[in-house]
Amino acid sequence: MSSLDTRLKKLERQLRPGTTLVVMTAPGETIDQATERTCQAWGRPAESFRILIGLNLHGRPGV
Repeated sequence: MSSLDTRLKKLERQLRPGTTLVVMTAPGETIDQATERTCQAWGRPAESFRILIGLNLHGRPGV
């Protein structure tokens, strides 16, 4: 395998900003609601992001 092939394989494994969506919930908001709100702000459907990371920093697990 050439060094170019090796570098391409490495890049394929890295997270890319265009494929990762990070959402933070507002107080009383669910991850699904935060995802919908954030996708509307970006003007893209949630399905266009390969990776979804949801952060709930309000101390209520499962919300």
